[in-house]
Amino acid sequence: MNRLPVLFILACVGFTPVAYGKDAPEGIQSLIVLEKPIHTVIPSGVIFLNEPSTTEQFLTKLEGHPPDWTYLFGKNVDERYDRLFDESEKRDALRVDNPNLTQPIAFLWDGFLTSVRKDKAGFGVSIGPRQIQTSWGIVRFKLANEPFEMTAMPPPKLFETLKKKRAGKEEVAIIILYRGTLIPEESLMYDFSTAKEGEGMILPIVELTQVDYFLPKSEVPSP
Repeated sequence: MNRLPVLFILACVGFTPVAYGKDAPEGIQSLIVLEKPIHTVIPSGVIFLNEPSTTEQFLTKLEGHPPDWTYLFGKNVDERYDRLFDESEKRDALRVDNPNLTQPIAFLWDGFLTSVRKDKAGFGVSIGPRQIQTSWGIVRFKLANEPFEMTAMPPPKLFETLKKKRAGKEEVAIIILYRGTLIPEESLMYDFSTAKEGEGMILPIVELTQVDYFLPKSEVPSP
């Protein structure tokens, strides 16, 4: 299980996608000014997993019921991750042929513009996962095939404005919208939070098909 803390990761040339993913989606995309709520851009037929209730409904269709975190955490630390492994193996077997494994989903991560790309009118993007607090535990999506390069390309006038903002070391936060489906063979991982003892974490492993970048209109700086 991955025990590394959640950190923002600089997505740049030379980044190697996770090995078990298939072809990664294109990470060089337009930076779209978002004038409506983010849910309005989700295509029909795609489940938007951004709220606890929707996420819990999806997990119920996929898993039936949440893990018994009290049992899994237990008192014997040496056996804790053996119990997690056994639970994961059992649930992987029960999940075979579940139609929700091929259900397209969408979710959000946080992003920040970094430096200007040398060869294009765009910015590198640093990324950080969001967490959804649910009755099942903390849900945090895990990417199976991150793009090799993540670059946000604003419209020309906005690019110049944002370039001045970044030159002054000002932070520019954006929204990253990922779309994809779960990995059939190992669609969920189980772990424990490092912030609160005994709190469970569920990590859906997603094979990405699309990545999009948005800047809310309210956050667009004045020229």
